Amino acid sequence: LDCFIALEPQLQHLRSQVIHHDCHPGNLLVDHASGKVTGLLDFGDMIHGPMLFDLAVPMAETQGVGLSSLDAATRVLAGYASVTPLEDGEYKLLYDTILARHAVTLAIHGWRGRHDPEAAAKLDAYCAINGPILAELTEIGPDKALAAFRAACLDAVETETLVNRRRAVMGRNLELSY
Repeated sequence: LDCFIALEPQLQHLRSQVIHHDCHPGNLLVDHASGKVTGLLDFGDMIHGPMLFDLAVPMAETQGVGLSSLDAATRVLAGYASVTPLEDGEYKLLYDTILARHAVTLAIHGWRGRHDPEAAAKLDAYCAINGPILAELTEIGPDKALAAFRAACLDAVETETLVNRRRAVMGRNLELSY
């Protein structure tokens, strides 16, 4: 957490807005037929802060079956960046922001364990994954994570660029079937 606090001056220069700040699977409404998110619950954690936080939270909280924490996170990032591309400064702080989310979750759970054991017990299973994920991401390191983050978004940008080029050269009337 001390490392993240030291980044505060850099965070002040990022794009900011009102953000949900607690976007995790327990706060999502999903249409099971389509698998699409249709809404959010729990607006009690809303803040005005770096847009990056609204991305880092679901990247930290989302785990896919059979995926490493980095693979699951990059899938969230690719979807987000397809609508709102990240700026260079945001890429550079994303890894540390994700680590901070895990550290804060563990710190809150530890505090609750001492001061409100009943509330902590409700989150035991959920928080049990944060320690191993934090350890895995720490082992991966910021350089490998940043490369994975950038690669997840380059594919989407490259595909869009190629589709736009095809439409410009061949026209919009030809069906795109691949």
